[in-house]
Amino acid sequence: MMRFVFLVLSFLGGISFSYAENPVVSPDSPKSQDTSFAKVEEEYNFALEAQNSGKSEIAAKYYASVINSSVNNPELRSKAFQNLGVIDHTAGREIMMQNPEKSLKFFDKAEKAYKESLKLFFRKDTANNQQILLNDKKKAQEIIKNRKDMQDKLKQAQEKTKDALDKQRQTTQTQDNNEKEQKQKEANNKTKEAQKAVQDYKDSAEKNQSQQDMQSAQNAQEDLQKAMENQNGSKQSEAEQNIKEALKDLGLDEQNQNQQQQQNQDQNQDNSQQNQQQQSKDSKEQQSEQQKQQQEQKRQQAQQDTQSALNKQQEANNSRNEQEKEKKQQEAQEQTQKAQASAKKFNDSLPKESPQKENAQEAQQQLEQAQEEQKKDEGKGAEEKLQEALKKLQESKEENKQQIPDKMPEMKEDQPSQSPQYSDKELNKQGAEAVLQAIAEDQETLGEALKEKQKDAYTGTVEKDW
Repeated sequence: MMRFVFLVLSFLGGISFSYAENPVVSPDSPKSQDTSFAKVEEEYNFALEAQNSGKSEIAAKYYASVINSSVNNPELRSKAFQNLGVIDHTAGREIMMQNPEKSLKFFDKAEKAYKESLKLFFRKDTANNQQILLNDKKKAQEIIKNRKDMQDKLKQAQEKTKDALDKQRQTTQTQDNNEKEQKQKEANNKTKEAQKAVQDYKDSAEKNQSQQDMQSAQNAQEDLQKAMENQNGSKQSEAEQNIKEALKDLGLDEQNQNQQQQQNQDQNQDNSQQNQQQQSKDSKEQQSEQQKQQQEQKRQQAQQDTQSALNKQQEANNSRNEQEKEKKQQEAQEQTQKAQASAKKFNDSLPKESPQKENAQEAQQQLEQAQEEQKKDEGKGAEEKLQEALKKLQESKEENKQQIPDKMPEMKEDQPSQSPQYSDKELNKQGAEAVLQAIAEDQETLGEALKEKQKDAYTGTVEKDW
């Protein structure tokens, strides 16, 4: 059923995400203020639905939210870490043959997530996934090693064939018969060495299942065999031409060798420049990440100060003793002033184009208005403004704003397999169709559609998902 859902989602042009940016989040990351257990369950299930639908980036963000939650549920956080690992593990597997180097980067991220999962709660499937991952890393490393070996064998075949061509050319140009005979023997030996080197290259190509390299080696073998036959028949010019063709089969056209050498020099220069550019890019990305962390710290400080101001204001509003009320009100004003300063720092740290900017500015304005209400001795008005400010600061946190279902679907136990595992409970047919229709009409109604249709699709919650 989920295949049908995924296909229709793709056809409708649903949001497209890639695996490249999926974060593996540490338990030490800043924790969200929402401590509702039901809310965390909802986020986990929405991540699960997204993962089943191939929306890995959405899934990763919601798993991260589960992990960062302050709810004390190590088993659920362990599941979220495992499923984050599965996202990167699967991504690495999909590109392993085409790009084994990049797949290893995905595998490293997956391994970190699996380890964090096992630290929180030991699960057999997580341990199995980790073993599968180690085998996959070994395969990727073997592919890289074999491909390097094949390139080395190709280079050796090119060099040996070039040596054979040089000797054959000397034979063709020699006029003295005795010397020509000696040169021809040397050319024969060099051609045999070239044949052996080409065979080694062919064997390596077969090991790597590279059809293109296998064909190149086969063509070179045939041309070298013709060269041997012409050498034995004293047809030096024909033998020379055969070896030239063999060299060309191996990707080294003699006429273009000088150009190739120049290209190699240019490539080395380009590689050097690219390395410098990459280092500069990495440095900028690191600075950008540090800036985001600093912004989040300021947001958290502003949120914390605003919460304290709200608490103080509520205490003042609820106080019946006038003297105590006055004291509490003074404390509330001081704390509100502190919160306003923190909110200003957070707002100032954000660039104008930041999507967080609007909420940050609104929070700062609400805090300023709360101060005005306090000066007018309007405690209730100040409390409302502080609540609005707190809400805006919470909304300014960078996260996915996708709707999530209000009901936790039932989790399903899967049988062990030779693939990374995660829960994959499907929607029933009617539920899936309703969700697809909701996406087509208005993405904002997705959460409501899921909520309504899952009442029939699921009967309740269980504690295990494997």
